[in-house]
Amino acid sequence: MFIKHGMYKYPEYPIWQQMNARCRNPRHPKYHRYGGRGITVCAEWRTNFATFLRDVGRRPIQGLTIDRIDNDGNYEPGNVRWSTPKEQQANGSCARKIVFNGEYIPRKEACRRAGILFGTFQSRLRYGWTIEEALSNPVGTSWQLRNIRTNASHEQTADTILRILRKGDAK
Repeated sequence: MFIKHGMYKYPEYPIWQQMNARCRNPRHPKYHRYGGRGITVCAEWRTNFATFLRDVGRRPIQGLTIDRIDNDGNYEPGNVRWSTPKEQQANGSCARKIVFNGEYIPRKEACRRAGILFGTFQSRLRYGWTIEEALSNPVGTSWQLRNIRTNASHEQTADTILRILRKGDAK
């Protein structure tokens, strides 16, 4: 039974309705990504928009939508936030994630934090760099470091890398 609240004109109301529909209506076009995967709406929110709004809060700015922090978790207090489409895409189930500084985050976010362009990161991986090497080496040393690693012993590699980084003559 749905509780009447007189809040149907709030901009958050259709977001709440769609959240419920994705999780509960097998005929919803996105049901397979939500209810079909076992994602549910907590009992307190399922039939009570006012409780949902009290727990989540008003949408701070237009354009934000509801997002689950743990993409495999349910719509429930502590696991939802208002997010931009870009944030949601990075949090999606298809976003490839890696461990960076002990944190499991999307690859693009790791690149942003490391100050490396995502294209540079991808190229380095294609050339056989490890994820750690690709994110920790300064930009501009790619070709020199690759050539050093493939053509020298470990001692020579370490000495040459240190020389390049000290001089700053990497191009």
